[in-house]
Parts: sequence; structure tokens; C-alpha cells
Amino acid sequence: MIIIGVIFGLLEVYLLNKFPIELETFTIMIILLMTILVSNYIHIIIHELGHLIFGKLVGYSLSSFRILSFVFVNYGEGLEIKRFNIPGTGGQCLMVPNYEMRENAYLFYNLGGGVFGIITSLIIGAIVFALTNNSVLILITIHFVLIGLVMNFMNLIPMNIGGVDNDGKNIINAIKDKDIERAFETQLRMNDRYLRGETYSDMNNLIHTIKLRYEGSKIKNSNIWFYSILVQYYMENLEFDKAEELVDEILRNKSNIISIIVNEIYCDKLFLYIIKNNKKEAKDCYEKVKSYIKASKYMQDKIRILYSYELLVNEDIKKANILNKKFKKLNKDNPYKGQIKYEKNIINYVDDLYREKTNSII
Repeated sequence: MIIIGVIFGLLEVYLLNKFPIELETFTIMIILLMTILVSNYIHIIIHELGHLIFGKLVGYSLSSFRILSFVFVNYGEGLEIKRFNIPGTGGQCLMVPNYEMRENAYLFYNLGGGVFGIITSLIIGAIVFALTNNSVLILITIHFVLIGLVMNFMNLIPMNIGGVDNDGKNIINAIKDKDIERAFETQLRMNDRYLRGETYSDMNNLIHTIKLRYEGSKIKNSNIWFYSILVQYYMENLEFDKAEELVDEILRNKSNIISIIVNEIYCDKLFLYIIKNNKKEAKDCYEKVKSYIKASKYMQDKIRILYSYELLVNEDIKKANILNKKFKKLNKDNPYKGQIKYEKNIINYVDDLYREKTNSII
């Protein structure tokens, strides 16, 4: 990253000399800063469109398309707009595989974002250079193209960024281990069913089939998606001891797992501390995930955890009521209809705990 920064700095000096602009230095810097900020968001959209286009070409169907916290969801009768965010991610195109897929469909789907982003950047650059001699527009376009090329090449060069494998790394992992591709497609199908209103308890037979496949295997990045779902499956069924046992096992293997999933599991751990009335442990755990939870303002499960924390640990009814209103508002925004059902049941369980504890109504 330092090398890329140095290269960009040297290139900036060269471009400003090559395309002199009759504006004040401050104005030029503002224009370039705005170009960089806006270009990042545009390239996120282009990148995710690449996944969508390449996915459609090899047999995938659109499930949801997210840019920042805005999600376009395909429930089968046109697109609906919802709100949802995942900290550290700018966008995501989730699709569902058909059972008759082209060979290596997974590879094309993952390649699509980076390849489409590179091609689109070069085409836009070529069009602008062919149509104008305006120095300001040319300078903006060059920066736009360079940002697109850097973002997408870095996406295709296999690496782990911020604890998350990029598309290039996903492709290499799938080539090395075919089970990753099968797991990816199963995960997409389950995600689509969850989106349309099924809970994981409704997928009981599938859960048990996958559980048999992974039983006894070491918890790692290639199978953590299932163990995360299994934690929620246990909680859906109010089997909190089983959920806690699995959470502890996952955390013992956290060095093998990407950081975003580790944060999610610590959130589950926090909730389990809360409902088991382990206040000291809950407060310690809350400090670990406080920043992550606050960054997840459109994730209904995080609002439910905060609500439970204020109600049962801090016993602050005023804050709990504010969070409860926010939780109910997210029923409209949450794209995952299955999660809405699950969260309502869990928050009712939390309310029952409070009533038992205080003999009062919230």
C-alpha cells in the first residue's frame, strides 16, 4: 500500500505538469479529492455490476444487490429497496445458482467484478480522450481510470485485505479445494431462502445434511459460514447451551477465521452472556465489539443485542425503549424476511426474561 501511495504521488506531479490547469492550487486539490471520493463509489457499483453480468452469463439469478447500505432485493416479483450494511464493505452482489450451471461458473462469477471493472475503466478513459482536450476533464478521467485499475487489479491479485479474502483469493482457494465451490453455492441457496422468508429452522434437513459433512472437521475459513449459521440455528430453537458450546469452539479457532466473522461470533457470545445473566462477562465482551456493533446500524441483530444489553445488563429502560423502536423500524428495512421472524422471536424471549426478573411490564 505504501508503494502504491508513492507511485500515485509521483504520478500526480507528472500529470499536473503534463496537463497544466489555470486554476489555484487549492481548487485543483479540491477537484482531485472529490474525484477520488466519488470514483471509489462509482467503481464499487461498476465492480458489483460485473459480478451480476458475469453471474447471469453462467447461470446465476439475482438475489440481492447492495451499494453501501441500500439493497435491491429480488423476491421474485420485481426489485424492492431495503437497508442493510456490513461494516468494512462497500457493496455486494449476491446471486443464487441454478442446478444446471456452466462448468467453472463460480470462477466466472468471482472474476466478473474485477475484469468488468478494468475493461469499463479503460473504455471510459478511451472515450473521454477521444472526445475532449479539456485539461480538467482529462485530469479527472485519468484519476478515475487509475483508481479503477488499482482497485480491480488489487481485487484480482490473491490477498487477504482487512481479514477478508478478495475475489482473487476466493478463486485460488476454490481451485485448490473443490469443496469451497460447493459450499459457496450451498451458502448462496440458503441465503436466498433466508431472504425470501425461511428461517434456518425451516431448513432443518439441509442443516443436518451439511452438519454431517463437516462433523469432526477443523473450523476454518472454508467452513466457518456453516458453523456461523449453526450457532443461529441453535438460538432459533432456544438451544442456548449448544450455541454457547459452538461459539466457544469457534473462538478457540479464531486464528483460522477472517476478522469480520470473529467479530460476529463475539457478538453472539455477548448475547449469550446477557441472557445467562453473566453481567461482568457481558460488559467485558461488549468493550471488545462496541465499535463493530455501532458500525452495524442497519443490522437488526446488532440492535437486538444492544437492546438486550441495556435492558438486562444496564437496566436502562429509557435506552432500551429507544432501541426497541429502532428495532421495530428495521422490520421494514431488513431485506432478510427469515431474519425478521427469528429476531422477533428472540426479542420476545428477552422481554420474557425481563418480566420474570422484575415482575414488571416493559
